[in-house]
Amino acid sequence: MTELRPCCRRFLGEGYIEARFPARLRAQLALFDRVSEVPGGIVELGVGSGVSLRAWVHFVAEHGPNRVIWAYDTFAGFPPFVPEDGQEIPALGKRVGGETELRDRPTTKREVMRSVLAMFDRWPADVFLDIVEGNIAWMLPRYTPLAPVALVFCDADTYAPTKAALDVLWPRLAPGGLIVFDEYGHQPWPGETKAVDEWLAVNPELKLERLSMESGPEAYVVKP
Repeated sequence: MTELRPCCRRFLGEGYIEARFPARLRAQLALFDRVSEVPGGIVELGVGSGVSLRAWVHFVAEHGPNRVIWAYDTFAGFPPFVPEDGQEIPALGKRVGGETELRDRPTTKREVMRSVLAMFDRWPADVFLDIVEGNIAWMLPRYTPLAPVALVFCDADTYAPTKAALDVLWPRLAPGGLIVFDEYGHQPWPGETKAVDEWLAVNPELKLERLSMESGPEAYVVKP
């Protein structure tokens, strides 16, 4: 397994001791290692402020060159919810235009890209990043990765983009690849769970596996 400390020195800084590394970052690194031998790119659905995206870019730059990273987000907070998502909960950021990170406003695409570029003195020639702005449920079918995909990190929280990810990206996923669900089983976010459960009901040969990492993503499915 890739060692966390040397891998993340540039991303987190020399002063970061291992005990302070976020559990989420550990989970991302474990997932990245899991697909180290799987060909294809990485897709993130739900960029937010770009913390997870910066980690993917860093891992690819250090340990997985020539992987394309596709990132999708509205960069305007949540679009309108559908009935499967349940009621809005403003205290959790669950409202149209809101975000779970409860910032004053959504981070723009330009701000996210600036934060990614700030990690490097010069952009690595073998790291390819494509950030797609817009409603994920609409944009993903229209702007679909053409190359194989090794890892899908689904962090959009709601029903429609999760369903789009399963419908559009599962066929693109390489054998041995993972599709990961960050909010699976979280009661305030029933839409993601409902989309996954509906999909598994018509694909009973597939098995949902749980991750036991505090503050990390919740579950994933491996493509046979």
